[in-house]
Amino acid sequence: MSVRSAGNRRRMAELDWLGIVRHGESTGNVAAAAAETGRLERIDIPQRDADVPFRVGHHFASELVNFGRTNSLRPIDIPYDQAKRIYTEAAKSFKMTNAQLPLGEAQFRKSLTAENMVQSAQVVGGPQPSEVVRMLAAQRASLKNDRSWVEATRSKLDEAAKKREAAFAQLKTGQ
Repeated sequence: MSVRSAGNRRRMAELDWLGIVRHGESTGNVAAAAAETGRLERIDIPQRDADVPFRVGHHFASELVNFGRTNSLRPIDIPYDQAKRIYTEAAKSFKMTNAQLPLGEAQFRKSLTAENMVQSAQVVGGPQPSEVVRMLAAQRASLKNDRSWVEATRSKLDEAAKKREAAFAQLKTGQ
């Protein structure tokens, strides 16, 4: 492991609540209220893959956040049995026939990691490595254009200054 990746892992480990909620074909915004507390941004539950309806996933994520905050638990520290219970209650409140959490414990734990959030956020402007590479390339191209503009503008300003100095010199000599 490189020094750089070790540093990244330490920084990721310092994050208290981090994840992403996916429901349907979109990225969820369940964590807006919870983010205000500074405890949770989002929790990643691969609902699209598990065929979880938007409202059920939204309700589950909200209740999971509430449970974590109420009990001062980080996502990774929420007991799996509690997550299953919370999901069952959420699913039953929407009269789902299959009210079992569609994730095994290992998949649930993985969904709570910062690394999973990065890999799951396959959106424009997201944190996934391919998108970061794309955005950096776009910014480098923009910076190159800006530098070219600055260079051309400085050249024009230098030329204008030479003409101004020449005009003053003519005025000074009276010609």
